[in-house]
Formats: sequence, structure tokens, C-alpha cells
Amino acid sequence: MTELDRPSPIETPVWLELNGSPSCTWLCTPSLLDALTCGWLNGEGLISDRRELLELEVDADERWVKARTAQRLVVQKTLATGPDDASFSLDRIPEEAPRSVPDLARLLASGELRNSFQEMYRRCPLRASGGGVHSGALLVDGEVLCIAEDVGRHNVTDKLIGAAMLEGVPLRRSLILISARISAEIAVKAWRGGVGGIASLSVPTSLARDIARRAGVWLVGRSLRGSPYVYEPAGEASS
Repeated sequence: MTELDRPSPIETPVWLELNGSPSCTWLCTPSLLDALTCGWLNGEGLISDRRELLELEVDADERWVKARTAQRLVVQKTLATGPDDASFSLDRIPEEAPRSVPDLARLLASGELRNSFQEMYRRCPLRASGGGVHSGALLVDGEVLCIAEDVGRHNVTDKLIGAAMLEGVPLRRSLILISARISAEIAVKAWRGGVGGIASLSVPTSLARDIARRAGVWLVGRSLRGSPYVYEPAGEASS
């Protein structure tokens, strides 16, 4: 194969017009843009419910999204495939009781979590065609409800949370599966989205653990190992 023949994941700018003003430009994989928008707005604290997203127009071919929210706020930034918010403080995260992830212990002990990751990968066409993307799935009561792929792991999280919000799926009993490490930004998005927990093939960062512990979000690292790492909201890791 020549250099040009080798597959490369698509990464392209997609701009958001929010409440009539230019707001942000995502560098992302241009799929599920409605879900990406809804999840991103939730993760930025601009909406907490689908009903607060009053209008949503997507043009995937032209790479733009127009949205109008109940709050007439505008956020202006460019989002690459990694976080760019240097103003974060752990004090912004309230201390909450552990959220409910039904049968988490059974999912781990029975191997069902491994099966869910395998189903996620079977349903990821971009990974199969060349790779170079992060993969994610939304697991609710043991059922995989949504799959997302993107060059940015935080975009994957936005797409999963946004898809659930658009479909009216409650997230308190959900588990997000993700192929990448759990960053602080992903932990914040899970907290704001009301997600019960996150399971990763990698591990959470130290700040992600601190955020999840305060916010009541369960974390699972090294999910395909024989003994995954379980990070309880109120304590240290166990295996």
C-alpha cells in the first residue's frame, strides 16, 4: 500500500452557532452531530434537560450545527481532540451520594461487562475499517443502547450522553463503556449528565478519580482484565 492508500480516521472542523452567535468549533468525527451538540451543551452546564434545547438544526455535509437554548448564553472556544479548560477546580464538584449502577458486581463477576465491550466493538464500523478512533457504548440495565465513535474520547462521551438525552433515556442507572482512559473532562461530563458509572479499557486519571469520588460516579478500569479495578465513589480502588 502507498501512503495515500492507508486508511486515516476523519477529523474535521464542525462549527456550532449557539443562540444566533458563533460559539465553538469541534474537531471531531462528523457523525451523530445532534447527539454531540446535546451532550456538549449538557457537559458545559448550558442545558440539563432535552426540553431546554429549544431548536437544533444539523447540516452534516456542510459541517455546521445551529442550536437555541432556554438560557441565552454563548460559549466561545475551539475544541480539539483533547480538553482545553485550564480553569477547572475540584471545588466546583459537589459531594453526592453514590449513584446506582444496577448489578455492577454481577456484570463484573459474570463476564457480561466483557461481552458488552465485545458487542461495542462489533458495532463500530470505523474501528473495523482502519481504526484511529475511540469507541464508546451506553449500557442501561445491562443492555447496549447506543454506540459512538470519534477521534476525541470526550466527543464520544458527549455523543453517548446526548443520544440518551434526545431519546429520553434516564442516565442515573447507566454505565458508559469507553475504549480510552477516563480523563477529568470525561468524569465532569458524566457528573453533569447524571451517569451512574464509567468503565474503561484503560484507567482513570488521578483527577478523574477525585471528581468521580465526590460526584458519586462509579469507575471501572482495565475492564477486560480478569480482575478489573473498581473505584468506589467513597473509597479507594478494589480489584
